[in-house]
Amino acid sequence: MSVPIDTTTSLLATLASLVDCQRADGYACITARREHGASSVEIPQPQFAILLQGRKQVRTAQQSLEFAPGDLFLISRRCRIDVVNIPDPHSGLYLSAIVPMCAEALTAARALWNEPLPEAGDALARLPLAEHGATLLQWRQALEHGQYTEARLALASLAVAFCRRGHGSLLVPPEPSLGERIRDLIAAQPERDW
Repeated sequence: MSVPIDTTTSLLATLASLVDCQRADGYACITARREHGASSVEIPQPQFAILLQGRKQVRTAQQSLEFAPGDLFLISRRCRIDVVNIPDPHSGLYLSAIVPMCAEALTAARALWNEPLPEAGDALARLPLAEHGATLLQWRQALEHGQYTEARLALASLAVAFCRRGHGSLLVPPEPSLGERIRDLIAAQPERDW
């Protein structure tokens, strides 16, 4: 399905207002004027990023993806990524909103799902932002009005939609690897002589 450019532009502009939302809670906006990157970034839980301006390059050991405005970047389970954020050549700005999938939203999605679970899917995915635009706007409006229950409900709806697209690991996260469990133990007890 092709979405008109003006619809995507309008959606991006509305979501870009997240930067100035005073009552918003539970997400982070990343703004940069220079290209920057980070290696081996631990992503502890499912999240998605809304790319508003600029470009993003992300790599894991198994995947390599590039994102542009109009893309939604889904991380469906715990993983480690290398990332480069590149400002828009015209505005000179990189802007994205990163939204963790809170435990309450994922628990609600698990409770609502009454079908066989879909495949786990890849850890990273590029999805069309406009396809989820109505739900994202509901989430944005709920945040603006301080209605956090409704905001979580919108996130649960997004989790169900992502699962319908084959990202079942949102509903049943895989067991952490031995290395992940060891890292968690060390992080939980840094004073211990490991």
